[in-house]
Amino acid sequence: MPANVESMFFNRQGGTPWHMQGVSVEGVQRGQETLELAKLDNWNLQLEPIFSCFGAIETHRALVRHKDEKIISVVGDGYQIFHNEKLALLGDAILQTGDAKYETAGSLCGGKVVWLLAKIGEDVTIDGTRDEKIRPYLLLSTGHDGFHPTQCATVTERVVCHNTFNVAMKGAIQKFSVRHTLNADDRLKFAQQALGIHTMYLKMFKLTAQDLLSKAFTEAEMIRLTHSLMIPNVEKPSTKAMNQVEGLLKVYRESENIENCRGTQWGGLMAVGEYLDHYLPTRNDSDNHAMSILEGTIAKKKQMALCYLQGI
Repeated sequence: MPANVESMFFNRQGGTPWHMQGVSVEGVQRGQETLELAKLDNWNLQLEPIFSCFGAIETHRALVRHKDEKIISVVGDGYQIFHNEKLALLGDAILQTGDAKYETAGSLCGGKVVWLLAKIGEDVTIDGTRDEKIRPYLLLSTGHDGFHPTQCATVTERVVCHNTFNVAMKGAIQKFSVRHTLNADDRLKFAQQALGIHTMYLKMFKLTAQDLLSKAFTEAEMIRLTHSLMIPNVEKPSTKAMNQVEGLLKVYRESENIENCRGTQWGGLMAVGEYLDHYLPTRNDSDNHAMSILEGTIAKKKQMALCYLQGI
């Protein structure tokens, strides 16, 4: 398992959008089971004082996971812990309100980031395409490091090749932060808010996809898109950057997964997604797909590709 992924599970019936190792199970439905399988349960996080040779450091605390006595991070004195059990309660509120089930969950970066991913609702069909479906998910995540907020986000996966997109859409909220102080009534309101935002986002995603699908896209335009994504230094492109250009163009020209949409802007975007998710060489674990789906380089490049296409 990649070093950046501390632990995880996935539902083998639905697979995992990140195609990584982990505990494989069937049909997990509720938060407590999810926490146990992903080894997120009973962490017993507590803030502990930090001492130097001059005495206690009043401005910061160590966040300790007493399950294994590991120091997860050092945080400011005013930091509020958002326990994994609380994240699962939020997920359960959504499960009880909508048609959802957990697909994967886990811990990243030595426990600094925790996520739960729920499949919610039916697959979305993009009109006018053959076998073109998008699978919707709700991603709940929280940080135990003072930097990553507790968030709920809509992410989508292209069914035919499992490309995952965590991108913002014009006119729709894609993610929002969650307060650390939530009671039972707040959780119900949160679930309703999350489902409402999720529904609106999917409508905008479908409209955007259909718009991209309706627009012709030449190979010359694909080459320009590829260069804009993969060559940050136009004056002196590196061998690595040029190899990435060739790799992405090869996917666009040859992948069977985009036969039904090649020659359209949607096909260009799907080629970008397929290359980044499945073929892009990574130098180290910091760019693994789990972290990238939250906020990493891969997610940012997909957002850049979408913005580029919408600006043509």
